[in-house]
Amino acid sequence: MMPARILNSKGKKAPDTLEKYNITVKRTQKLLEEKVIDPASVGKSIDNFRPKPELSLEECVNILTQNDNNEESTANDYNKNNDFHTDDYNFSTTKGIITAKINDKYVIDDLYKFLSEKEEFNVGTTVSFQKLVEGENIVIYNVHEIEKDWELHIEKDSLVTSRIIISKVIERNGREIFLDKDNIKFNLDSVSSEFVPLVGDWIELEVKCEVDKNTLDLSGKVIDIIKIAPLKPHISNGQITYWDANRKTGHINRSIFFNQDSLSCGYIPVVNDKVVAEVIESDQGSYRLRAVKLIPERMKRKIDKEKSRTKVKHFKESHEGLDISCSNVEFTKLGESKEIIVTLTNSSEVTLKLLDVQLGEEYTQLYENEKHVPQDINPQEKIDLSYQCTAKSIGLSNELLLFKFEDFVIGKCINIEVKLPIQYRNQSYINPKVNLNNMLTTNHTVIRGQNEQTIRFKAKNLPDYGIPKKLLNLVITNGNTNNNLVFLEELKNMKKCIFNILSYLNYEDRFHTLLHLDEIANLIHLRQYDQERACFIRNGEFLMLEIENLAERRPSIVLGDKIHALDPSNKATQIFEGNVYKVGAKHVYLKFSEYFHETYNDEDYSIKVVAGRSSYKRQHHAVFLAARHLGRHWLFPSKIDEKQCQTEFWYETYMKNISNGRKKKNAAELKALIELARKNKELEETNKNIRSVQTIALYHLWTSWNRKNRSRILVTAPSNSAADLLALRLIDSGILKPGDLVRLVSVNYATGENIPSQLIPYCATGSIAREGTIANNISSLNGMRLDCSSSVLGRHRITVSTCSSSGIMHMMDFPKGHFTHIFVDEAGQAGEPEVLIPLTFLDKHNGQAVLAGDPMQLGPIVISKVAQNCGLTESLLERLLDKFPYVRDTQSFPDTEGFDPRLVTKLLYNYRSVSPILNLFSSLFYNGELISTISEEDSKTSGLLQSLSSMLPRTKAGKIPSVVFHGVKGQNFQTPDSPSWYNPHEAAQIFFYINQLYKNGVKAEDIGIITPYTKQVREIRQMIRQADFDVPKVGTVEDFQGQEFEVVLLSTVRSGQEFVVRDLEHGLGFVTSPKRLNVAISRPKSLLMVVGFPQVLGQDVHWRAVINYCIDKGAYVGCPLNNF
Repeated sequence: MMPARILNSKGKKAPDTLEKYNITVKRTQKLLEEKVIDPASVGKSIDNFRPKPELSLEECVNILTQNDNNEESTANDYNKNNDFHTDDYNFSTTKGIITAKINDKYVIDDLYKFLSEKEEFNVGTTVSFQKLVEGENIVIYNVHEIEKDWELHIEKDSLVTSRIIISKVIERNGREIFLDKDNIKFNLDSVSSEFVPLVGDWIELEVKCEVDKNTLDLSGKVIDIIKIAPLKPHISNGQITYWDANRKTGHINRSIFFNQDSLSCGYIPVVNDKVVAEVIESDQGSYRLRAVKLIPERMKRKIDKEKSRTKVKHFKESHEGLDISCSNVEFTKLGESKEIIVTLTNSSEVTLKLLDVQLGEEYTQLYENEKHVPQDINPQEKIDLSYQCTAKSIGLSNELLLFKFEDFVIGKCINIEVKLPIQYRNQSYINPKVNLNNMLTTNHTVIRGQNEQTIRFKAKNLPDYGIPKKLLNLVITNGNTNNNLVFLEELKNMKKCIFNILSYLNYEDRFHTLLHLDEIANLIHLRQYDQERACFIRNGEFLMLEIENLAERRPSIVLGDKIHALDPSNKATQIFEGNVYKVGAKHVYLKFSEYFHETYNDEDYSIKVVAGRSSYKRQHHAVFLAARHLGRHWLFPSKIDEKQCQTEFWYETYMKNISNGRKKKNAAELKALIELARKNKELEETNKNIRSVQTIALYHLWTSWNRKNRSRILVTAPSNSAADLLALRLIDSGILKPGDLVRLVSVNYATGENIPSQLIPYCATGSIAREGTIANNISSLNGMRLDCSSSVLGRHRITVSTCSSSGIMHMMDFPKGHFTHIFVDEAGQAGEPEVLIPLTFLDKHNGQAVLAGDPMQLGPIVISKVAQNCGLTESLLERLLDKFPYVRDTQSFPDTEGFDPRLVTKLLYNYRSVSPILNLFSSLFYNGELISTISEEDSKTSGLLQSLSSMLPRTKAGKIPSVVFHGVKGQNFQTPDSPSWYNPHEAAQIFFYINQLYKNGVKAEDIGIITPYTKQVREIRQMIRQADFDVPKVGTVEDFQGQEFEVVLLSTVRSGQEFVVRDLEHGLGFVTSPKRLNVAISRPKSLLMVVGFPQVLGQDVHWRAVINYCIDKGAYVGCPLNNF
């Protein structure tokens, strides 16, 4: 029978013998460590408390109770202080002796290391210091030399607690922040922060301070500042009421201060602009609020469309005694208008007072014919409300009307459908009716295509990361669109995380869901290419399938996709699967099984496109690994954690220590190193990724000479073309030895025809088979190595790959930390999950990652509109640059464009555009900091402009302009076979300028024509071909990213306000797309000519700045501005 438990005087259970013994041992050890009790006096006291068989339970309790009642016990004092809710910290002021100096750190009593930035100490110096013990971590504060004897008696023990204090910034000196409370100061490098404070800001500080029983709240001296945050941050809508372009300061609603650093996305404010601001409390002269970040309201609406819509939920669908009726509306063409009558019937016995009627959508097809409210609806009475509806979007949409009464709000959806005329239906190459059920898996037997190697034992299997069935059914039922409020509400109920701010807690769930939504949207889009009957065309080893208007990237058919062919005459037969090997303008090249190729005899087959999932699976797995391998502080940094250099290289020391023989041996490498360093300082290349190549080469050379820190470098980029360029330039650098570099490619890319011939010997594909389970036979394809094992690929010092293709190394079971350095070039063009694929190979404790790119260039292609607006298009580079400690801080780093040089390097010199063009996009998107290296007087550019003087206007200064805006008030058209738009008036003006350029000797290869719509691309090409001219490069903005031309012509297409609304809704065109605009206007070297309608484009704040730039310079021609 177990003995009864004894209760202490407070009514709590007394610890049993073993528990009491452990408590006493811990307390005694603590007292010994703090030198509160003499070790000699303790003797074998711990052994006295050791439970022995001959002692009864009562005797043990008596012994331990005596120790508990010892009034001089520091342990008891500690328990009493726990009533103040202190953390389990031990803080003391004591003294010691400097026993060593290691690099820039000192050691006290051979135990405690600390870094001193202000004072220097000699070994043997007696110092006073404060010590904070938190678990296993010991932090040293306030180390000072003891000079007087009376200073020897300074030892003191106290307790530390955490608390929040509020204070105001009264002074800044670089990174040093001075507050108005108790002379507190701190360095931004030593705290965790959510923003960069300015003088006048009120901030919350999470601090550790001593417990002082003499104060009312027990707070004593502040020991350490852990974290700072702005006071009362909130979002505020308002209007620009003042802006000083010279001082770069202004205010919103006459109450909120902002400055140049508050502006984002290239926004140039104008009085009366409606804006959305992130506001904090701050004393700025007569203002008590400061805007930390400021964006135009229209852009805010586009970015947070779903979030704002989900807030429209405080209404009900019906109310007892009230009936709201309206018939559905159908249109047969865009632009058609009809009157809609909404009838409200009050069948109750009370009068209902209608206060207001609101449109639930920010951009709607409905307009009030007259003001209807306020209005009373008497019992048994009905009223009619008249609205005008203008068709603006093809397809079905739901318009929400909100009827606000005194005590309730009723929501009524009106269905509006714009149908294509019957004579146009089924004429498109795209299937007009998409059967979403085709997305579901069939029960037919699938006969795989050629080169489908089955591997029984894989090195590592990735999880499938399949689309959740509930999410798929939700999208199929409601549609993956921004217009469907029901869909957005149900999606929010199912996956609320995608509508919340990104955090470490929702990181995985949010990105998994967004990737699933994008994959579903891609599947839906590919269903449009399904065909009921189609035949194949023999072409050598391939069978070709004709599908017009294909592209090289999503959302089209791409390499890695598959085509399922089913005999329509026999639904029970097998499905033949063909692998897509090549994508042309109108054909896909396929390889089915050898049996299918041999027996195919021009029969018709039912065609279904099956999207490849490898890219999505790798992104899902990267998100999964990032949350575990990289962790919270890496993904969401808020504090600088500076580490020592892994490799130090001093040229003079190196040359003194090496032998003469080795000097001769390394002469070539040394020459290459000096040349690379020189180019790093005096950059002369036009393409900015040469800087990435030089950095990689320098890392490789330096670590090659220091054999203790041999590097293994993974170099990635979002596209194969960018990865090929990096590999070629590394090879051309002259510092690599045979076997140093491998270009890792996918099987699909290896079997294509796009790999540069000089790169083929360096290319290899990986094998996911477990080593030893298959014959280790590395085959060759035109000099390329196929099916290399991890041991073969892992030998190379530099591995170059696309971000997605690097994911195969996860399947090959490459360990975390295999690569010491990871570079991601053009990181602004890839989504965060894609960039995480290579970064998850990083050992966060010892490895280094470098992201290179332009956050103001176009980001990744995301098909799902919901995923776009919920953040999947934002790159990791862009997200980090908007957060502390990477965010701009011009007061701390005035000489490096506001960026901490330890973390961010901004390239300033531009080697492409002349000053007038550069100044335009530099002022809009780069804070006006870019520097042109092209002379306007004696360069090739100046000669080209002089040759075009007859076709160009003159600026107010009498010069030939490099930027011209030609106003054209044209018309927008849309054909039934394409959702895209074209403007024949603008196309004709572009053709006129092409003709003039050719007459003045400009060649086709020096001209680029950019337009946001593929239909306009075809219209311009057709005009040029009909004139039998050489066709220059014509394409959308995405086709021009990373390219440059002497002359760029820009056709904006849009000439009607009603269609700009649709562009805002669907993210088309240039309007409210600053990144697309930036890419377009930064492509030309010598001349930029924009053709568009200023009254429409001027509604966008960025286009407004472009048009005003041309007006101010005297470089506007064309239609009247009409008080623009």
